[in-house]
Amino acid sequence: ATSISESLIRDRRDDAFNPESGSFFSAVLEWAYPLFGVESDFLKGYLKYQRFLPVFGRFSLGLTARGGLGMGKMPIHERFFAGGANSFRGQPFDRLGPTDAESDMPTGGKALILFNAELRFPLFPTVPNLSGAVFYDKGGVFKERADFDLGGLEDAIGVGFRYRTPLGPLRIDLGWNLRPIEGRKQPIIFITIGNVF
Repeated sequence: ATSISESLIRDRRDDAFNPESGSFFSAVLEWAYPLFGVESDFLKGYLKYQRFLPVFGRFSLGLTARGGLGMGKMPIHERFFAGGANSFRGQPFDRLGPTDAESDMPTGGKALILFNAELRFPLFPTVPNLSGAVFYDKGGVFKERADFDLGGLEDAIGVGFRYRTPLGPLRIDLGWNLRPIEGRKQPIIFITIGNVF
């Protein structure tokens, strides 16, 4: 694709890898146009806002809101996807949203909305780098902008462990989708490093 992209970032977190307070905001606008015979011709925007708050002593709360909209002829690699350890923990990787009727593979969409809330708390005073977490995720990916429906958003809850490292927390999460489709009622486990947000 031949495209022009502009980004705006404001980072006021106390730590980029292990934030406990502060905020982060980013906005990206991309315009792709048909040049040199390419087929891409679209406009899309993506917003993300994060807030980290210390609460109840050593407890900390992380909140994130993300939204994306696209229009025009968007190839599959430019569409919005969600699901997995870093977005919606009630679905496997990229499985939140539309899928192909024949292959059942995710196809992405032109509209995305995601909300994440996570409360972290200490587990053992003798192991300060280890903490527990409870989380709630809500979101959806829609094939077309006209398909956007707040009633169609999925919900997930879960618990996890965090171990603080210089590159971000090592995370083990167990997530449950509160409205699972048939055949996906069991909890999903995720093991990764870095913040979910």
